Amino acid sequence: MKSITCDDLTDADYNKKLVGHLNSADFFNVADFPNANVKITKVLKLTKKAYSYNLTADLTIKGITKSITFPATFKVTGNNIEGKAKITIDRTLWDIKYGSSNFFEGLGDKAIKNEIELNVNLAN
Repeated sequence: MKSITCDDLTDADYNKKLVGHLNSADFFNVADFPNANVKITKVLKLTKKAYSYNLTADLTIKGITKSITFPATFKVTGNNIEGKAKITIDRTLWDIKYGSSNFFEGLGDKAIKNEIELNVNLAN
């Protein structure tokens, strides 16, 4: 979790503040939970696309594990297999409630979306 980055804010100070806040107890609490884990439990080949699969995995964030399913693509280079996936989750299921209109009333335009996108690199 210590590798959290923000790629779309160009203002260095604001970017640093945001990443610091994401690392705080308000969000991922990286001090107490320095690692998130993805443990693949099922692989289903998508028949129409070469090297495309639906993966089911146990995703652990902040010590909370939930099963998720997501598409991934792989490439084989020699003896190595590399995969990429974009996973969208509802952060509140992992106790990341800060700014969620599901838990706090009257946030108006200050509410933060519950869905977050994780860009995942998979390797053997």
